[in-house]
Amino acid sequence: MDFSRQCRRFQNFRLLNEDTFRRQLTNIAAISTFKNASKTSTQYRIVLADNDERMLLIVNESDGALLKELHIDYETYGICCTSKPNNNFIYVSDYTNGCVRKYDETLNELVKLTMPDKLAPMRSPCQLAINSELELIQVVDQMNCRLVCFDLNTDAYASDFRLFDDDLTKVTKFSPPNRVDLSKHMSLDEHHGHVKRLAALDFWPFGLFSKNERVFVTDWNRGFLYVYKNGVLERKIGNVVNTFDGSNTSTPVSNYNGKLFLKPRDIIIDSLDSILVADTEQNALVLLDHKGVYQFQTKLPKIKSAHAKDRSMMSYNSNGIYGLSRIENNKLLIATNSSIIICNLTN
Repeated sequence: MDFSRQCRRFQNFRLLNEDTFRRQLTNIAAISTFKNASKTSTQYRIVLADNDERMLLIVNESDGALLKELHIDYETYGICCTSKPNNNFIYVSDYTNGCVRKYDETLNELVKLTMPDKLAPMRSPCQLAINSELELIQVVDQMNCRLVCFDLNTDAYASDFRLFDDDLTKVTKFSPPNRVDLSKHMSLDEHHGHVKRLAALDFWPFGLFSKNERVFVTDWNRGFLYVYKNGVLERKIGNVVNTFDGSNTSTPVSNYNGKLFLKPRDIIIDSLDSILVADTEQNALVLLDHKGVYQFQTKLPKIKSAHAKDRSMMSYNSNGIYGLSRIENNKLLIATNSSIIICNLTN
């Protein structure tokens, strides 16, 4: 799978929308896929969530036909699925109630994944990822600024680590005492703690992709992509110059005050370890190479619905990109607020 072949011009793609779903969706917030194999054929299913309709849906990848739907009483911004030939499980983050819900292929809820009593509960969990190599389900715990891991085989809590701590250290390191107002009987350590708390309020981890020992996390609010290796920050990508490690990420054709991203959300990585980031504010996909160097930015194609009567109704990408997924190494799935674009990456 090579994103650069198709994502630059979108020459080989098809659309799933209200014409195929047989219902209008307005706020698709997360998507994922799983395999459904039989003795005669292998089909793929797409799982998607609409936060306005408060629904989980399973549709057929080949024609978009609605196969199953479930009304839910929570918001979600993350879905991931196991990749067995059949009898797969679907994991959905419950942003409202602070847990991860596990379903079978027919959307029967099986169990809730929660934190042990001795640890702080999750607050606003967002994106999920399955790390097959480490046999973990990983979730971004947004309000606690941490990544939580559950055992893929037992669903039990396994571990967690703090996100953003490296940036907090950097904040206090460059806060010289002669610029600190200690007139309110605040020590320097107390001041640094106060600065850290204020800085953490701006940090909104959201998107997640996990591969081997590396974890990729987007900061939706400040516009950065963090790369962690074994729980330690390895790279911070987002500034056109002067990145976290001092390197230059190259200069895009058009950037915003030196920022590579405005509102980075979902992330996905191809077989060449190229990184594709969905930026909802720019309504675009940003491609980086395996070192995090900027390659290009691309917009989604404008496609006319069968119900559209004029050109004003042609664009299905006017309200951002809200989900990325893939089918093995062959297809890339991109969710807008109301449709799914399926790109064939093999031709």
